[in-house]
Amino acid sequence: MLSKTLTLGLIIVFLAFPGNAFAQELVEIVDFPKEIKAGQEFDLSIELLASPSSSYYIKARAGVVLNDMRKALTFDPNTKTWLTDTSSWSKFPTITTDGEGFWAGTLKAKMSEGTTLGTNLLLVRMRKVSATTNFDSQPKEIQVFEKAAEATPDPPSSDPTLAQNLKVILSEFSPAPEEGQEWVEIYNPNSTDVDLTGWKIDDIDGGSKAYSIPEKTIISEKSYKVFYFTNKLNNDEDSIRLIDPSGKLLENYSYKKIEKGVVFAKDSAGRWKITTTPTPGKKNNITSPISSSILGSNSPSPSPGIESNTTADADITPETLGIQNPTQDSIIIAGAESDNQGVAAATLASAGETKSSLPPIFIGGGLIFLGIAAGLPILKKEKTLLNE
Repeated sequence: MLSKTLTLGLIIVFLAFPGNAFAQELVEIVDFPKEIKAGQEFDLSIELLASPSSSYYIKARAGVVLNDMRKALTFDPNTKTWLTDTSSWSKFPTITTDGEGFWAGTLKAKMSEGTTLGTNLLLVRMRKVSATTNFDSQPKEIQVFEKAAEATPDPPSSDPTLAQNLKVILSEFSPAPEEGQEWVEIYNPNSTDVDLTGWKIDDIDGGSKAYSIPEKTIISEKSYKVFYFTNKLNNDEDSIRLIDPSGKLLENYSYKKIEKGVVFAKDSAGRWKITTTPTPGKKNNITSPISSSILGSNSPSPSPGIESNTTADADITPETLGIQNPTQDSIIIAGAESDNQGVAAATLASAGETKSSLPPIFIGGGLIFLGIAAGLPILKKEKTLLNE
């Protein structure tokens, strides 16, 4: 701790020479653990006497010798990240002195991987936010011992038994984006977070290698998580499959030709629809028209009460878990040759129906009109003969 004599002396200097009182900043580590294990987090109690009402960056430094002090990591509570000694100053925690130029607080630190075991030197380095020069505390000795073995509990959803009770579902996917990578969105309908360790996203059986979600990937409750791929999903014909950690196939949806920019998304009833409004990481937004020329004959029908050209937000519920969608006559985007033929046939059929559906009264009236038109010349000729 800064001694009373030193503090009193500084106050006297400040009163006598206020303009130069804090030309030299003073920082001191007043409390710290004398022994730690490699990788162990610890707190440093620090006191600072510097310019009044000023902001300073602060970080911990450590090493065996003073010319190599890059073995400490500093924790930033604002970003929840550990920073190395070489990180930019702007990323480190910031403190502010009071009106008398004093600050006291704690700094969280730990030794980085590769720290030399045994006696190390530990100090605090600071820099005024508006300056470019650094100043250090006096170094302290700290003993570093071998890193203790860490207990690694199994993540909840990596257990196949528990995974059956914590299922996630496919929500949306883009096999042919306008730009960037293909992506698949997963939704967690549970009221608790789910660890996706062991889950896999795959295309058609026997196609490309299944994508294994990285270990300890957490998806928050009632939230979405998006995974990106390169050349995994085909544009002309393919499937999207979701497999749980036990190897069980939970979802399988097949599709045929797809145009760029169009994505597949589940509606509020958990049925797959096409949409021209991609919403990766957010609620689905169905904005494309649903018609027989786009959906196959065995495709799910539109949701009750939702017009084909209206917008609907998907609020996917646990009841849609494990939904199995048709794998034949799946969605086909209009523009394929077979679709053009179907549309043309439908147009001809419609035209024929219109022609044959004229009311009989119009047909009879037309025949009478033709008869009168044909008989007028004959009547006129007979009248002329009578007058002669």
